[in-house]
Amino acid sequence: MKFSFAGKKVLVTGAAQGLGRVIVEKFVESGATVFALDVNAGLLNDLHKLLPTIVPVPVDLANWEEARRAVEALGPFDHLVNNAGIISFEPLLESSDKAINKIFDVNFKAVLNLSITFAKSVIQNSTTGTSIVNISSLAGQRPFPVAAVYCCSKAAVDNLTKSLAIEFATHGIRVNAIAPGAMPTALMASLPEEMLKHVTPIMDRQLVKGTADLEDVAFHVLYLSSPFAKFITGNISTIDGGLQVA
Repeated sequence: MKFSFAGKKVLVTGAAQGLGRVIVEKFVESGATVFALDVNAGLLNDLHKLLPTIVPVPVDLANWEEARRAVEALGPFDHLVNNAGIISFEPLLESSDKAINKIFDVNFKAVLNLSITFAKSVIQNSTTGTSIVNISSLAGQRPFPVAAVYCCSKAAVDNLTKSLAIEFATHGIRVNAIAPGAMPTALMASLPEEMLKHVTPIMDRQLVKGTADLEDVAFHVLYLSSPFAKFITGNISTIDGGLQVA
């Protein structure tokens, strides 16, 4: 299956590394004009050198007003991919207000903020064939030790995805989410020993062993953004090697 996003403007957050970078690459290969948002200006500059057609946008998504103004100045867009996310490993008994707020500012509030800003632009410009894809996580569907706040933030993204799908449907905006399991990213490599002891036996039950390829997950993002998925909205697609049914 080949996708064509020629003439389309796509906004991708958390674009400078990991899954976000691969998503950007695939959209560029499909002809899209990609606006790459990330808090790390240095990594964005490196990505721009590799993919000179992208528009790098260094912005702190945890800053509600800064992020909103940045997106308003760039729009309108055809597609939004809310990929940016952070995690901290902290036992609940040691949880701090600062750490909790930071995770929810990026993982949940930024998704809500950019989705609202995107939708207002779509409505104002009468843009058709639009979509939002949120990158959630298997952690939103099951708890993991020392990552409870992260898990809760992703569960909130899942519910928000369904809520946005309902509210934006009359404006022709489809909203879906992808919930990957283990992926070969820096996040996976940073898992503490306490969490690995819990995660490894769970992953051993996967029907398909190993981790999801970033390219496979990115392909699913493009699919959900494309006309091939015109009848799909409010859906949470879990890519976990069959772990949910194992």
